[in-house]
Amino acid sequence: MKYISMYIASAALFGAASSFAVPDLDVIDRLEEPLAEHCTQQEINAISNVRRRFTFTFECGRRLFDTRFNILDGGGGNVGNGKRYSGVPRADLNGSDQWANHFPQRRSGPDGEACSDCHEEPLAGAGASGLDIVSDPLNSGNLSDFIQRNTTSMLGAGPLQLLAEEMTSELIAIRERARRTACNNNRVVRADLQTKGVEFGFVRVACNPRNDDTRRVAGVNDDLIIRPFGWKGNQMSLRSFNRGAGHNDIGVQAAELVGVGVDGDFDGVTNELFIGDMTGLAIYLAGQPRPVTRLELADLGLLQRFGQEPLRNGERASIRRGAADFRSVGCESCHRASMTIDNTIYSEPSQTVTHRDETFPSGLNPLSVGVNPNIPVSFDVTRDVIENRIRVGNQTVALGNLQRNSSGQGVLNLFGDLKRHEMGPELAEAIPDFGVGNSTWITKELWGVGSNGPYLHDGRASTLTEAIIAHGGEAAASQRSFLALSRSRQNDIITFLNNLILVREESN
Repeated sequence: MKYISMYIASAALFGAASSFAVPDLDVIDRLEEPLAEHCTQQEINAISNVRRRFTFTFECGRRLFDTRFNILDGGGGNVGNGKRYSGVPRADLNGSDQWANHFPQRRSGPDGEACSDCHEEPLAGAGASGLDIVSDPLNSGNLSDFIQRNTTSMLGAGPLQLLAEEMTSELIAIRERARRTACNNNRVVRADLQTKGVEFGFVRVACNPRNDDTRRVAGVNDDLIIRPFGWKGNQMSLRSFNRGAGHNDIGVQAAELVGVGVDGDFDGVTNELFIGDMTGLAIYLAGQPRPVTRLELADLGLLQRFGQEPLRNGERASIRRGAADFRSVGCESCHRASMTIDNTIYSEPSQTVTHRDETFPSGLNPLSVGVNPNIPVSFDVTRDVIENRIRVGNQTVALGNLQRNSSGQGVLNLFGDLKRHEMGPELAEAIPDFGVGNSTWITKELWGVGSNGPYLHDGRASTLTEAIIAHGGEAAASQRSFLALSRSRQNDIITFLNNLILVREESN
């Protein structure tokens, strides 16, 4: 068998009788095969050509993203009565090798066999309400403390991480410039935190960092690291996002999460995701094509190719009016139409120290297993995106690439700001999560929103209008302004939002 996981009997490891009998993997292995085609970091690093290293790693990630991990791969976990997947967390299963004692502590599921189970059409896109993830962050088993998360689209994810890296670097540079002044003048210095036009409050900086006053920092953690992924803005990188999703949602544990040869969920399988697998998945998601618009497709004559209805009479004018009204009611104060990045080269691991692992969660040193920023897998998000390369007449349109402006910067038409905002009691949960307030959420990027229903963090809104009405807190004034518009102007805003779509055409 080409790809073989190492099996360890959990009872032998932990010296306790199990209330859940791990199936005899030796018997299953004689008749069946694991489904994951792993790639190793050594294979990746051995490819000297930068472009080939990228395409090889991307293809590895693509295979893994769509793999339906079986028992030999370590998919699933003990969720009671011999079952391996669950739509709800099981903190009540607190036996020696059961759900509540898996490590790291589980938040949810496992609830799906593959990444593509939840990130649906187009592949790596958003998910329907029936695919929402139910989590129990407190491991309380108390239904009132459960939280629900709607699956988000991963298209355009690479540029989002690059944007977060640049914003973080600028915020930290502002703070450290103030620190030098504080040390030179022996006084506390106020540093206003603004990057790319987004304000994050201010910090009072002392010469000794322990004496900094961060109480007025807003929309970001006190460390000033922008974390662009997760509804709470809690994941710094695609690699860290994938580690958590693999563990909680699919039940496959990365070796870098639990340790090499360690069976953290007692299913008899170790090394369920290799180091190279995590590199592959990060590159695959980073290399997803950017969202587009119906107007863009219409101008290229590609609406029909992607199953889109032709533009209706007056739709183009309605979209333009809706974009203007979207600005006039104040939605763009958070959903910023576009932001730019100077560095368009995505690297795994990141070239920005704040967005790569100094040490993996297992305690493993990334350098010791070949995850080295000096030999990264890298590609240009404005030139090298593999998918959505469309033949139009005698030309190939690289529709998936991020666009560049006249200054050579990459332009993200994201309608977001990568900042957390307080959104009012209607969108509050019973508990805070990841140390972020009950009603505080990172601005959801609206590029692709016309393809991304249902809406809001828990998929409660089945229409865009519902989602707008649910806005409160910092967005309350914009919500009231929208409701005060005439019906025709409200309709223009909805038409404008439905113009922002996702399309996907895989490379052969």
